[in-house]
Amino acid sequence: MSSDFNATELNIIKDATSKRWKDVDIHLADIEITRTAKDEKTTLCPAAVWETADCTFVVIKVDEFVYKSVFYYLGTKQIDTGISEYNDLSDCVLTLMKVQANFMLSNSSSINVENT
Repeated sequence: MSSDFNATELNIIKDATSKRWKDVDIHLADIEITRTAKDEKTTLCPAAVWETADCTFVVIKVDEFVYKSVFYYLGTKQIDTGISEYNDLSDCVLTLMKVQANFMLSNSSSINVENT
């Protein structure tokens, strides 16, 4: 099991989320994961979790300076960034937020986007 998120790592997550949402609470949890699809054994890892209206975001600390991320839409649809692991936490969080924004935009019938 990797060590918990330290204060610097939590500040990176809080700074990124606060630029997009107000009053988002970051919760800490432990999550069992497999690092690759071939792994049969699960590993307990610390995670930072936050929620918005329709999404739950999860950033997992797999090891020192190794992170994974995913978000859940309406609690049922799991979406990742397409990158298996990150070595930079800021990149991990910002990419997750961009993927979620793109997902929401592409799945919204109330937003009309025209190519100009």
